[in-house]
Amino acid sequence: MLRSMTRIAFALSCLPVSAGLVLHSEGARPLGSSQQSRPQEPRDTSATPRTASGSVTGRVVAIDTGLPVKRARVVTSGAAGGARAVLTDEAGRYEITRLVAGAVIVSASKEGLVATSYGQRSWPGNGTSLTLREGQRIDHVDIALPRGGVVTGRALDEFGEPLVGATVRAWRILWLNGGVRAAPGGSDIADDRGVYRVFGLTPGSYYVSATRATTAGERALSADRDIEPVGGTSVGYAPTYHPSGASLAEATAVRVKAGQETTGIDVNVRLVTLAEVSGSVVTPDPSARVSVSLIADGQAGFGPTPFEATVFRDGTFRFADVPPGQYLAFAEEMGSGGRLAIAGVGTRRFALQPVLVAGQNVRGLTITLGTGGTVTGTVSFEATRSQPPTDLGGFRVVTTGARSLIGMPGSASQVHPDGTFTLTNVPPLPVLLDVVVPTRAPDARASGWQLKGIYLGGREITDTPIQVSQGQSLSDVLVVFSDSVSGLAGEVRQGSQPAASSAVLVFSSDPALWRMPQSRYLRMARTDPQGHFDIHPLPPGRYYVQALVDIDPLQWTNPDVLDRLRETASVVTVNENETKTISLFVGVR
Repeated sequence: MLRSMTRIAFALSCLPVSAGLVLHSEGARPLGSSQQSRPQEPRDTSATPRTASGSVTGRVVAIDTGLPVKRARVVTSGAAGGARAVLTDEAGRYEITRLVAGAVIVSASKEGLVATSYGQRSWPGNGTSLTLREGQRIDHVDIALPRGGVVTGRALDEFGEPLVGATVRAWRILWLNGGVRAAPGGSDIADDRGVYRVFGLTPGSYYVSATRATTAGERALSADRDIEPVGGTSVGYAPTYHPSGASLAEATAVRVKAGQETTGIDVNVRLVTLAEVSGSVVTPDPSARVSVSLIADGQAGFGPTPFEATVFRDGTFRFADVPPGQYLAFAEEMGSGGRLAIAGVGTRRFALQPVLVAGQNVRGLTITLGTGGTVTGTVSFEATRSQPPTDLGGFRVVTTGARSLIGMPGSASQVHPDGTFTLTNVPPLPVLLDVVVPTRAPDARASGWQLKGIYLGGREITDTPIQVSQGQSLSDVLVVFSDSVSGLAGEVRQGSQPAASSAVLVFSSDPALWRMPQSRYLRMARTDPQGHFDIHPLPPGRYYVQALVDIDPLQWTNPDVLDRLRETASVVTVNENETKTISLFVGVR
């Protein structure tokens, strides 16, 4: 996959820590299966067909009562025949057949309960992978589902009275790409008491927000309210975070546990002045259809959904009832030059423009559409034990890290036979350059290469975002591949037994590198059934290493979590072109 991009307290007292570290010889052969941080092409397994003759059976029960969970959805995934799903019967039993040999993960889910994998011991967490032999039947693959967490409280208006009909949302807090992000967790509508109840939540940290749409009657009476309208504006309720924050910086996080009801999470919703935002879009193609969205900036996915403007034939547009805040106006062509260009048809024209709404109407915006920037460069190969590939098919240079809320697709370029590449239509946003390295290719020498570094004018930018203005050309980029890069490999044991499916965290001893977007200095790998792990590539440097039975996969890059883990972590130094091989031990939960 591509390199993955408000501090939140995270209780780690229940997590196991490594009890020891044994260093082995330098430059040793890596153990286990590689877990890359960079995107890989799928392997071609068509040459070795396998018979779908395996099966797994078991029961799904509720973890608190032990009673069967009827009509739970049970899914297998992994090498054993891809995803297959069945429903449990009235006794909670299931059987999944026609599975091919290989690794298989079995998971179960039902609304109101927390999705759980076989062998999972914490929520969130990961389960245990089963190894299925050809024709084998594995019985008693039983799964216990905990009930989801609940958040409840009241939505209140500016006078502390129930805000009837308010929409309350629980936003799960994720740590991705060096920062906090949002994922919708659930929602409810406040009743006549202002009471809401959001249930079935996956354990984790959440922000709770509340808002309510302004009615036509309230707009008509806005002049009689305590907040006077300004310049034709009206008043209404803005998205507000528990307890009464207008932004994430003022919000208080709520910790949710499996099966636990968290009460008293009230939201005092703010009454604010709403404004109109209007203007016009200029495009070289007057016949093109255009869309304009207004997106809350700096909210990391929390808060209101993007506003969609009404765009008229003459290119003018208008947003109504916009609460105060910092926004991005995003405009794009919708015809053959717009969304079809994502699939490689036509030229995509778009524009981004910051907009500050401070309680007064914003009129007369002019947004000019154009193409993105261009980045050109070359690739080189540092060969230490093999000849550079002659066929560069499968090598690609890509951009990542544009604001995901805007839906900006990444740019990509095949590396040409002469080693050059050209990225076009790069959005005018901070982006990282990254690569796709083939795992198979017509030229056998094209496999086994990994990214060593990306340079601009001799300065390394592998971990540094660049920004190309609209229509700007950026050249002199050098991408260096190597057949010998640094890494960390080894094994994890729990007592005298291999610790299969345990988590191995490797993170730089420099906390400044923890917050870098898609940092290469933060890595996590899962051990195979023999307890082996392999992390390549890993930039040379000094690292903390921690082996855990499990950890929340959406929180492990949280700097608060890493800061706690380093207190008991082991320390290793990885040198240039070295695979450090180590042995780790996990405690018992």
